Amino acid sequence: MDKFLHRSILCVAALSLFACQNQRERDCDPDVRIDNVVRVVMHGDNYYSVVHRTNPPLKPLLVTRSFGYGTDVELRDDVDPGQAMWFERKLTHKDDWSCRYRVTIHLRDPQDIH
Repeated sequence: MDKFLHRSILCVAALSLFACQNQRERDCDPDVRIDNVVRVVMHGDNYYSVVHRTNPPLKPLLVTRSFGYGTDVELRDDVDPGQAMWFERKLTHKDDWSCRYRVTIHLRDPQDIH
């Protein structure tokens, strides 16, 4: 009985070691900047929808959501009146289990958030 238990433990340890060595690194979304933002909608803490125009502008508006575990959202009112707002997402941390991002939404005025 002791030999069986000893062999079982060795087998499980060997399989665990093999599985850990062959673990694939997590794929994270690349950094992105989206121009021509026409509307920012706040749904809750760190949960926004950003509506933007594509080129050519005859295509429908696209909605990009920035939400997830470890996403920090910063709002900046640094866009001049009459200029287009924009959105930026940068990877700040990556490990085997998660990807964390910093999202910056550049606004003309805080009242641009709906």
